[in-house]
Amino acid sequence: MPRIELLSFLGGTFVFRALSTAGVLRSLSLETDTIFALVVLLALELVVSLLIFGVFVPPFFNKSPSSPSFKGVVDGISGFFCGWAVCHAVAVLYGAPIFDQFAKTALWSGIVSSLVFVPVACQVGPSLDGFVQFLGLSRPLSVPESLCYAPTLATIVGAWAGAIPMPLDWDRPWQAWPVSCTYGALLGQLVGLVLAAVLVMLNCSVGAVRTKR
Repeated sequence: MPRIELLSFLGGTFVFRALSTAGVLRSLSLETDTIFALVVLLALELVVSLLIFGVFVPPFFNKSPSSPSFKGVVDGISGFFCGWAVCHAVAVLYGAPIFDQFAKTALWSGIVSSLVFVPVACQVGPSLDGFVQFLGLSRPLSVPESLCYAPTLATIVGAWAGAIPMPLDWDRPWQAWPVSCTYGALLGQLVGLVLAAVLVMLNCSVGAVRTKR
């Protein structure tokens, strides 16, 4: 696929995610209206991920004249619930409150699952083995899978990095669970999209050099 089409897809995804997320965060405060803001963000990120990777990606890359299949959406929804359970369990294992702030932990887990598990599940199916192979690069990735790779890893790193300032005694509202981790995951997703665009340009440049040789 031509580099310009890949970059246009990534650019459109970045702009759409950035504007929609910024609109929510500008209207709602994660620090003061945490529960409601998390609910809105969860609904937004889940719908956006399903639309982009479950509906728009298959016809965009396959160029199939047939009617679009919604198998990716079904796989994405299945992956969302599996990823929700995994993210919640990991958050609790790393110290998130089990009962005291259950709703916040559950909503945050849903947001991360929407950003991490849904795009991958739309491409490889709701399979744990497929997800492990995807993260471990144990097999060649298709173009859509490759575009998911950097945002997936960057979201995980961002969510983890968001927990770093939480134990510091700065007494800032954004240090409360799970505000900083939510910011970290959202920022990581956007950084990952930029990294994916860079990787696309590098891969296309390398491919062009090899073709000339």
